[in-house]
Amino acid sequence: MMTPAKVLEYKIEIKSDLKGNFEGIDATKFCNFNSNEKIFCLVPMKYLSGKPFNLIENSMIITRVSQRTDHGWSDPININLDGIRMNTTPKKMSEPII
Repeated sequence: MMTPAKVLEYKIEIKSDLKGNFEGIDATKFCNFNSNEKIFCLVPMKYLSGKPFNLIENSMIITRVSQRTDHGWSDPININLDGIRMNTTPKKMSEPII
């Protein structure tokens, strides 16, 4: 029986609104790799609205993921092709409820 290849690293990319190219993000900064279940990434809207992504309100957030193993890089897997959109940044934080 073959042993599954160990994942050495991931490449997370988000499609730029202006150029239409996929641009990489710092996966070690925004993603949780400590889970035995699903890996997830939380990328702030401020980061997505700035360079190089330049996403504006209602832009579709399109991502893809690749993984590197002992055998090399996998083909990218497209994620979020049908529904995650950029929201606006809040103008002012609500008063805290104590």
